[in-house]
Amino acid sequence: MVSFLKKLFTSSNQTNVETPKKNYNTKQRNRTRDSFNMKVDRNLKGIELEKRGRIEEAIELYEMNVEKGFDGNHPYDRLCVIYRKQGKIADEIRVLEEAIGVFGKVSKERSDRDPKLAKFKERLVNATKLL
Repeated sequence: MVSFLKKLFTSSNQTNVETPKKNYNTKQRNRTRDSFNMKVDRNLKGIELEKRGRIEEAIELYEMNVEKGFDGNHPYDRLCVIYRKQGKIADEIRVLEEAIGVFGKVSKERSDRDPKLAKFKERLVNATKLL
């Protein structure tokens, strides 16, 4: 029986099917890295704009990173501070909710995930009290 099955599955008329390897596409990896670098660059430019007092321009850059789901805390933190100073509590709450959504999806293996999530949730509670 075993020899019959062996012959059946190794017959010469059967084509060899190669199992796909887990090989990440270099172009995709480069696109991901470039995308991350663009987001970091927007944060750095936002910091510079804030230093120069060009707050509205910094907000635009930070909001772009929030829109793209950047998984670093900087744009969320800065927007919350700016919006609080401007008395735009609804915008602060929106940004905090977005941050909680983003960090909720971040890998649990990331050591900064839980502390950041807790911080954003606490800030959200405090911000909603101001409405």
